[in-house]
Amino acid sequence: MTNNSLIKIIMLSFSFSASIFAQSEKADRLQPITVNSPSLEGNLLGDSPLRNVIVYLPPGYHDEENKEKEYPVIYLLHGYDADYQLWTSGKEWLGRGWSIADVADYLVEEGTIQPMLIIMPGAKNRYGGSWYVNSGVAGGWEDFIVKDLVSEIDKNYRTVKSPLGRGIAGHSMGGFGALWIGLNNPDKFGAVYGMSVAEPYIGSGFLESNKERMLKASTMSELSSFDSLSYSTRIMISKAAAFSPNAQNKPFMGDLPYVYENGEEVLNEMAWEKWLSFSLTNDELLIKYMNAIIEIDGHPKALKFDLGFADKHMNSNGQFSVKLKEWNINHRFELYDGDNLNRIHNRITKSVLPFFSANLTIVEKESEGFFNSKYSLLYQGTALLLFFLLIRRFMGRGRRPSYQDEEK
Repeated sequence: MTNNSLIKIIMLSFSFSASIFAQSEKADRLQPITVNSPSLEGNLLGDSPLRNVIVYLPPGYHDEENKEKEYPVIYLLHGYDADYQLWTSGKEWLGRGWSIADVADYLVEEGTIQPMLIIMPGAKNRYGGSWYVNSGVAGGWEDFIVKDLVSEIDKNYRTVKSPLGRGIAGHSMGGFGALWIGLNNPDKFGAVYGMSVAEPYIGSGFLESNKERMLKASTMSELSSFDSLSYSTRIMISKAAAFSPNAQNKPFMGDLPYVYENGEEVLNEMAWEKWLSFSLTNDELLIKYMNAIIEIDGHPKALKFDLGFADKHMNSNGQFSVKLKEWNINHRFELYDGDNLNRIHNRITKSVLPFFSANLTIVEKESEGFFNSKYSLLYQGTALLLFFLLIRRFMGRGRRPSYQDEEK
């Protein structure tokens, strides 16, 4: 075998190894994990405290030169009756074959956003949705996110461990959850984004428009009947278990604002007051948020939510924005042409990810040069082989017999 042939084989082997390395790294960037949540242990709905979570790692996360870098993190919450795989499963209504991992990869590689981790937890419970609040019946879903999940991610990944580098977002029920958690925990989350937020403002209009659904749910006597109820009626039951839990009120263990008593429609004012306490326009909640962000040095104070013109939650989101303005809370409420579902992939690509990139901080350590790159061992090994081959060839020329030697 000639030296030239040997060099070609080495270069092809190097190219193949680098390609396999890159493909393996790409696959490794989307990691399914399981998180044990003490906050959900013993919940009365029987939901497992072991929660499935998908972790997206950005391009370059595994690079040797980035091993000391701490990355911003986005916690992304799904909506009612959805689950954690929504963001990566290529559901047709998100866009056929669409995955947030592919979108984030593209935006990072073209320089539109900085590299960030994206954490996608599963919060679907027996009633289709937890609403991401703490409940004596459904369990501590807010604490699952704020305490258990954040702690687990910070422990196992290179993250910015402060609100300067931590954000939370969600869609519909997840949008409500993101705003609820973000406003309640500004010491944990510096940037908050709600997509198509489900009922951030709960008022008399909400009560009347859902009256029939509540009354229907109040007539159910068997837990097994839950799955046969309409989508909207099931949402009322999930909210009752979340907002006004009552383990004694079987079978669903939650109090509804409207019920039948002796054949008469009755407003349960105590239950309704509990529901109102979960409105994002609650003065106590907003005062708590305002005071907290003032005390946190460098807090991003980044708050945004959006909505399609055809979304049924238009009035509720508008009222929420009005309330924020009354309290002089900096925020952006953005409207677009669409409904609750048909622009999610577009909003994530063009609005959500750029929003967090602009408002969260990455902690960087300067690169120490070429030999700390992910391919350093491959490059160094190949370079040494080529060097020795050249030396061998050069020395071989010096030893080659001359014509005079052959004649002798």
